[in-house]
Amino acid sequence: MTTEPRKYFTYARKSTKGAEQQALSIPAQLDALRKLAKQQNLNVIDEITERESAHVPGRAKFNEMMRRIEAGEANGILAWHPDRLARNSLDGGAIIHYLDVGKIADLKFATFWFENTPQGKSNLGHEFVQTKQYSDKLSCDTQRGLEKKARLGIYPSIAPRGYLNDKATKTIVLDPYLAPIIKQAFETFAEGDKTLNDMQDFFAENGILSKKRFKRRYNPGGRKLHHDWIRRFLRNPFYYGHFEYAGELYEGKHKPIISKELFDKVQRVIEERTHVMPREREPKAFAGLFTCGECGMGVTAEVQKGHTYYRCTKKSKTRKCSQKFIREEELERQLSELIGQYALRPDWAAQMLDMAEHEQEDLSRSSHALVQEKQEQIATIKESLDRLVSIYVAQEIDRESFLIQKEVLLSKKKALQEAVQVQERGDSRTWLEPFTRWVNIAQTLGEIADKGSPQEKKRVAVQVFGSNLFLDSRKARGCAANPWSTLLEKNQDGGMVPRQGLEPWTN
Repeated sequence: MTTEPRKYFTYARKSTKGAEQQALSIPAQLDALRKLAKQQNLNVIDEITERESAHVPGRAKFNEMMRRIEAGEANGILAWHPDRLARNSLDGGAIIHYLDVGKIADLKFATFWFENTPQGKSNLGHEFVQTKQYSDKLSCDTQRGLEKKARLGIYPSIAPRGYLNDKATKTIVLDPYLAPIIKQAFETFAEGDKTLNDMQDFFAENGILSKKRFKRRYNPGGRKLHHDWIRRFLRNPFYYGHFEYAGELYEGKHKPIISKELFDKVQRVIEERTHVMPREREPKAFAGLFTCGECGMGVTAEVQKGHTYYRCTKKSKTRKCSQKFIREEELERQLSELIGQYALRPDWAAQMLDMAEHEQEDLSRSSHALVQEKQEQIATIKESLDRLVSIYVAQEIDRESFLIQKEVLLSKKKALQEAVQVQERGDSRTWLEPFTRWVNIAQTLGEIADKGSPQEKKRVAVQVFGSNLFLDSRKARGCAANPWSTLLEKNQDGGMVPRQGLEPWTN
């Protein structure tokens, strides 16, 4: 054992939890330890205080104290109790090792007796084990409590942007300033023509910027949100009423900002892009619109002598392509002819909208039956969820399978619940609004074909033909799906025969 004069560090620690208590706890520890040092005439060379949990290794000031002990600045520690020094095996083992090798000659505690003997170190080790067990149990109890909150539909963490943690009611409520912006962000991205850079600008224009501590009002000193944050935001189920916690999906009790339908639409946009967001918009009007009718490759644009020409990329490795250039003006003329064939006459449009109104009346009469049917389906899903939990508890399926099946069932349940809400409020958006929008687009196609800009023609061409536009022998041709193909047939016949019972059409 070392014969050097004993020098002590006073170490006082309190966990970060309970900040108001902490302000009193550390001074109270120091007062008691100073009194003990005076009574025993101990040479204290420094007082070290720390506001960190000892459950896991890595406390900065504790580690610095141990380095100073190893350097020989002191060979003793004065603390309130062993649990102030360590609640984990690594730190507790380090202290006992320093006792074994003589770097620590003595430990003094206000509430625990210690003597640097084999028996004393054994008692100290046992105390460290006890404190670790207590800490582990506390951690498990805390985790169990958080999981219980999650099962009750209460998100056990800080609310995401668009929501606020109400400390008075201990619930999560809508942020009246941010919630409308969040909804608009999803609606904007769901249109399918916005890049992540566009979304950065959208958030910045609305005062939502990146900063260490977010303030829900505008902060001119912040930076634009990172692309990764925007991707996580767009994939967060919290905004339609569910939430993920510890890798599991739960039904939340908080009020959703968006519908599950809008969320799914955003996910489809993300998937269609295969996680690659274009950084620049295509500068040529019809680039990417046509496919080569000979080899199936894409059609690109290039400028020669001040004019824009379109041609096959000729990237096929199996077929040699003989297609030639076509000038943009001629391609636009042909595209106008194609679009014009699908124009809907105003009198037809009025007739179809009148039919839609009658169909809506029939829909209202059958709404009650549909609601009852969906509620029965919801009840069936609830039973399936209960059975799934029972099977999982009985360890008949693994956790991964349980989580996958649970997510599928919750997703179906949420979709059905939203469908019930639509029916109960007599909302016709499930098909009437898309149909009305289609009629309005169709009756403007003639004007767009005659007077529209190249960009307008491209936009409606995508709606009518999708990816079924081809360029072959300098001729543009297209194949439209229903209901556009039906409309073309009626135009060619010279008239439209009204049908009994209009079917819901969507574009």
